[in-house]
Formats: sequence, C-alpha cells, structure tokens
Amino acid sequence: MAADSSCAGVVIAGAPGVGKTRLARETLNRARTRRRTYWTAGTESSRSIPLGAFVDVVTDFGSDPLRRVPDVPTELAGGPTE
Repeated sequence: MAADSSCAGVVIAGAPGVGKTRLARETLNRARTRRRTYWTAGTESSRSIPLGAFVDVVTDFGSDPLRRVPDVPTELAGGPTE
C-alpha cells in the first residue's frame, strides 16, 4: 500500500491455514505507525447485531452501543463523535 493511499479497509480471503491471520496482523502492525488501526473479526455471536464485528468501536460510544451503530462508519473513518 502506498503512503498516499486512500485505502479505508482490507479484506483477506483464502483457504484455512494459508496464513491470512498472520498476514493481517503483520500488516496491521506496520500500518499503526502511519494511521489509526482496528482489528475486527466476524463471529457467530456477533452475527445478529448490525455491524457486530465492530462492537469494540461501538462500546466506546456509551452505555447503549446499539443506538450508536450508525456512528461506526464515521468513527472508523476518523470523523467527529459526540
């Protein structure tokens, strides 16, 4: 990824055991020196919650994170929060 890239996210896909998690963690560690980063993972338990993979971001917004789900994209993009 170029330093001036406007990339807002990355999806890594592949067969089990090919090194997706390792690649993702190494990439994230390098990116942290240049920009804010988040690690998210979709799980079965978060599947029924809108944007459930981002629950760590949402919980930073108050006691009722589900009411703040629309704010997740703004927060991830580094925009204003209340």
